[in-house]
Amino acid sequence: MIEKLSIDIGNTIIDKQKKPFPDAFRVIRRLIDETYHENVFIISKVTPAQAFRQGILVDVLNPKVAIFFMAFLPQFVRADHGNPALQLFGLGVLVILVAIPVETFFVIAASRTTGFFRQNPKTSIWLERMLGTILISLGLRLAFSEHRQ
Repeated sequence: MIEKLSIDIGNTIIDKQKKPFPDAFRVIRRLIDETYHENVFIISKVTPAQAFRQGILVDVLNPKVAIFFMAFLPQFVRADHGNPALQLFGLGVLVILVAIPVETFFVIAASRTTGFFRQNPKTSIWLERMLGTILISLGLRLAFSEHRQ
């Protein structure tokens, strides 16, 4: 898909005789056609082990998580309660132990929701239209609102 999109963008840039809007429309249309196939998402084949490895990499390489914990956890460390490094380690373990059941719940709920929408494409289309209408309404409201200070 990326290759086809890149070719379309390249052709648009190279061919200066064409008008930009029809080409932009064609690029967007191809992206939509590649993403959807008769209103059903194309599902990539990722094994659970690959998904787990990708999740670990995202968590380990995400600097926002480290910054958050460096800012959040030290406020709970008390010098009179022993080794601060050990306290930070204990707090980190506690966060993980609390996160496991919470995130497990969300993963199971997301999996069941995804399965439901894959089995009911009409519901998925209805939901997309409803959410699209909400987003367009919010955009129009923002576009026509007066800025007050």
